Amino acid sequence: MTNPDLLARFERAAIDINAARVEIAKAETRPEVDLDQLKRKLEDLAGAIETIPLPKVAREKRKDDFLAVLKQIEDDVRVQIAHLNE
Repeated sequence: MTNPDLLARFERAAIDINAARVEIAKAETRPEVDLDQLKRKLEDLAGAIETIPLPKVAREKRKDDFLAVLKQIEDDVRVQIAHLNE
């Protein structure tokens, strides 16, 4: 438990375990995801990938750096696509 106030209240029996669980759950909830904003970010990422200056990457011997990042993105995309197709 990371909330010292909640822990102290629990130890004094000022709050029962179920109420403590509810407070913890409320504190840990993430804000709602804005799907339109997320989609725009994905579109921006696709645009960035399309504009990678491949000759410059090769000239500056950065192929391995870019390949590693692109392969990670590829793996992540494959997983997401598989889940969406279920």
